[in-house]
Amino acid sequence: DDEIQPRFVLPIVSPMTINVRAFVVRPPKVEDFVHNAEGLCSPWTDEDVETRLTIANKVFTQVGVKFSLVGIEHGAGSAEDWIVRETESVIDANGRTNIVVSSQARALFSLSSTNAPEVAMFFLGDIISRKNATAFNYHKWIVVGRKASEDAPAHELGHALGLGDCY
Repeated sequence: DDEIQPRFVLPIVSPMTINVRAFVVRPPKVEDFVHNAEGLCSPWTDEDVETRLTIANKVFTQVGVKFSLVGIEHGAGSAEDWIVRETESVIDANGRTNIVVSSQARALFSLSSTNAPEVAMFFLGDIISRKNATAFNYHKWIVVGRKASEDAPAHELGHALGLGDCY
């Protein structure tokens, strides 16, 4: 009987809160803006961002991790950043081609404080990707396109925490 009983270890973890700062990229056309009581904002509303973090918190609460939204900055970047390229090819000194995060994405990441102990999430229109990605991460920076599912930010936050894909 002992041999067929499931055995597992359930580690007890100390709760951890990770700060998240959201940057909503400026859309290229005024008609892409949503009018609200405060004036103009982008097609990504505060509620859109908060909903995605709420989903991430539901996923990660089981391991003691909570994401705390510390701010949302609307109109980040330039209109050209509404559609961002995920990667680009570069040739190294040995003549080998390497795929790296695009210079456009890195410039967008520079809008967040590199010294702050927080994750930066960029909400924008679309991503140009070799793998048709609708969201991606690079270290503590996460990019989410309009076509991404509501749980895509939770998936990318997992990568930012060091988790790999399990499919």
